Amino acid sequence: AALSGVTHAQATSDFNVKLDLASRCFVNIDTTTATSQDTTDVTLSYDAFQKDDEDGSTTFNVRCTKNLGYTISVASDTGTIAGITYYLKLVAGSTAQYASASGSAAITTGLAGTGADQPYTIGVRAAKGQAGDCLTSSCTGGSQSHTITVAY
Repeated sequence: AALSGVTHAQATSDFNVKLDLASRCFVNIDTTTATSQDTTDVTLSYDAFQKDDEDGSTTFNVRCTKNLGYTISVASDTGTIAGITYYLKLVAGSTAQYASASGSAAITTGLAGTGADQPYTIGVRAAKGQAGDCLTSSCTGGSQSHTITVAY
């Protein structure tokens, strides 16, 4: 017998997809491992009592979850190596700025993630006219570590 004109019933069921997002920020993200990477070192070449300030800089990127508010700081904003004192200045963008009387190593307002890399620069300045501290005709004063912290 033919089944013409027979209506077939349907059964339906709805479901939702839920997502729990763990927001993150990275400094110089390694996208293959989702980890932060070190920032390039700054080397200053200073002659005792030099007549001009000695400047250097390094750049880094911060990548945060879109719209996630964050702050950036660098500890500490000053240092001394071989008797030469230097200051750090942190700014948004890729153009270095410098401080010579005190550092300015924090950006605490107005930052929000875009989901893409956002560039920042740390300017390093050793003010002119410093004597230094060295027992020989030339010294490699070593290095001093500074830490970039992105809080979110």
